[in-house]
Formats: sequence, structure tokens, C-alpha cells
Amino acid sequence: MKHSIKFLMAILLILSAAQTTLAQGSLSLHGTYQEFYDFRPVGNFPYGDVSDYPRQLGGGVRYNIGLNFKTSMSIGANFVYHGSKAFVYNDAKAKNYMGYLDLQFNHYLAGAYNRRGGFYAFGGLTAGHYWIIWDKFPREIPEQSNYFYNRKNLFVNASVGVGTEVYVSAFYLFADGSLNTNLNHFVDGTTIKELPMRQFWTAKAGIRIPFGQVE
Repeated sequence: MKHSIKFLMAILLILSAAQTTLAQGSLSLHGTYQEFYDFRPVGNFPYGDVSDYPRQLGGGVRYNIGLNFKTSMSIGANFVYHGSKAFVYNDAKAKNYMGYLDLQFNHYLAGAYNRRGGFYAFGGLTAGHYWIIWDKFPREIPEQSNYFYNRKNLFVNASVGVGTEVYVSAFYLFADGSLNTNLNHFVDGTTIKELPMRQFWTAKAGIRIPFGQVE
């Protein structure tokens, strides 16, 4: 987490340095729907295949700055959650959380960052944690046994996507979607393993509030 904070501070300094008379800052608030997928499904306790991982809902906040009329840069914080999910292991249940920071660059294919609407493509990086927290265990298996223990995996992902936005009164309405693929491994004991959540896709919708004139 310390590395994530340092990463965020460095990006904020870059954003501040990039501020020019042509640039415009803005704040975005969004809701999120997220789902895992994998081209090469691998069984992973307790879910089985990656497709069995729960769908997640959440939200986030993002600070954006225009580098020029066609390109913007942003840093965001996101949190998604799925309530307790029951398994076939005698009433076992777990809660699932995911929190991450992301760095994103938008390039407008139509319209512009400070115009009244546009269509954009984007790419970036995400870094954060995925938690599985058990809140109910099978009666015959003690808590914190070999399988039923709380897990926290650090992940780093690259993302690409497309989005659109339109200016309404004093703010933008936007929606976008992205595919995210894993770049790192994790170590379980002495074994390097692939993260079970290698890829996920995300859909976001929300508002972007500009701190300057919209043309």
C-alpha cells in the first residue's frame, strides 16, 4: 500500500506540472460493474473456474486534466464489492472486495476534452488488491484451515477501452467500458503462481464536473 501511495503522489505532481492555460481540470464520479473472464480457465478454490467469480458492483472518483484539447490524463480510486456468496461446502460463505488505483490516458477520436461531447479511446494501468474474506465456515472444517483462510492478492493490470460523453447543463454524462489484463504473479509459499483473476472487464457510468469554461 505504501508503494501505491507513493505512486499516487508522483502522478499528482505530474498532473500539477501539466496544468497550462489550455488545460482544464475536472472531477468524475462513477458507478462500476465488473466481471472476471479468462481465455484459459483455471480451477481455483473456492470458485472453480474464473467464470464462477462473483460479479461486482461499486464506484469511484477520478481527477482529470486536459493535456491538450484532444488528450487528457487522470488518476482514479475505485472500490467494488460483492456480498456473501454461498458455496456447496456445507454453508461456507465468503465476501469479496476489490480496491485499486488507476492511471488513464484518454484520446478523443471525435469531439474534444473541453467541448460539449465526444467519443474517446483510452488506455492505462491499474494496481490494487483483491480480498476474499470468509464470514461463515463449514461446520466440520476449523476456521483458518488449509483452504478456508482470508486472502489478499496484489495485482497490476493494463487496460484499454472506449467511452463517450455529452455535456448537460453544468456537467458531463459519460459511459465507458474496458478490458483489463493481468501483468504480475503472486507467491504462495515458495511457488510463483498466476493470479486466478487474470482478466476482468469493467463498465462505468457517471458524471464529470469541469473546473473551467466548456466550449
